[in-house]
Amino acid sequence: MNYVWKGVKKMKEICWKITVVEHCIFKDVGRGQTFYGAHNQKNADFPEDQPGNVTILQGGGYNILVDTGFKNPQFIEAYNAENVLKPETYLKPLNLHPDQIDAVLLSHLHYDHVGNIDCFKNAKVYVQRTELEGWQWSAGLSEDYKLLNCYLDPEDLKKLEQVKKEGRLILSEDGMENIFPGIDLYLAKGHSYGTQVVRVKTKNGRYVVTGDAAYTLENIITMTPMGYGIDQLDQLQSFEKILMLADGNINNVIPAHDLAWPTRFKSTEKLEGLPNRITFVTQN
Repeated sequence: MNYVWKGVKKMKEICWKITVVEHCIFKDVGRGQTFYGAHNQKNADFPEDQPGNVTILQGGGYNILVDTGFKNPQFIEAYNAENVLKPETYLKPLNLHPDQIDAVLLSHLHYDHVGNIDCFKNAKVYVQRTELEGWQWSAGLSEDYKLLNCYLDPEDLKKLEQVKKEGRLILSEDGMENIFPGIDLYLAKGHSYGTQVVRVKTKNGRYVVTGDAAYTLENIITMTPMGYGIDQLDQLQSFEKILMLADGNINNVIPAHDLAWPTRFKSTEKLEGLPNRITFVTQN
C-alpha cells in the first residue's frame, strides 16, 4: 500500500552531514544536452564529460540516499557512461552498505537516478505522485512518442511496483516537509513530470539537492533550461524556487551533473583507484 508520509514528529533537531559521490561519468556530453539552444553556439562542438551524482545524508543515526545510480548495460552503452559504480562501491567510503540505507529520496524516475532502487531492500522510497503516475502513463504511449521516453527504463517501474507491494513506497503530494527533522521535499517540475528537490538543514545553513531540476549551477545562474525537459517554463520557475529554498545562496545548491561543481570544495578527492570523485560538503 502506498501512502503519504506525515513527517517525523517530536524528534530532536538534526544537522545533517552531506556527502556527494560520482556514481558514473558520462563521456563527451554535448553542450546542447546541458543548455537549451546551445546546439548552435560556437562551442557546441566541444563536448565535456559529465558526472552522475548520488548524495548521502547522515545524521541522528539515519542514512539517507538521494538517487541511486543505475546498472542497465543497454543504458550504459547508449549514453556512453564509464566508471559506473555499484551502490556497495559508492557507499564504501562512508563505511555503509545498501542494507543500512533508511530512506531513498528519488528526485525523478530517469534511468540514471532510479536504476539501482532494487538494491536498497530496507529503505522507504519517496517519489512525487505526479512523477510516478506521469511515467506510468507515458510508458503506455505508442512508438511515435519514443523520444519522450528516451530516459525511461520500463524495468524501473516494475521495481517500484515491488517496493509498493512491500509497503515501502511513499508518494509525495507536491512536497513534504520534515520527513526527517531538517529534511524537506519540494516539487520542482519541468525536467520531468514531477521532479522533486531536497532541502537539507546543516550547521552551515540550508542546502538544496536538485537532482535533474538543474544539471549545473550555470543553468540556474544564467536561467537557461536543460536541453531535455517536459516544460521549459516550469524549468525556469524551478530554478527560482531552488535558489529561494537555498536562502539565495547559489553555493548551497548541489546539482546533479556539474563537472566543475566539486572543484568548489577543498574536501573533494578521488575514490581509491578510480577517477570518480567524492565531495564532503558538510559535517554534522
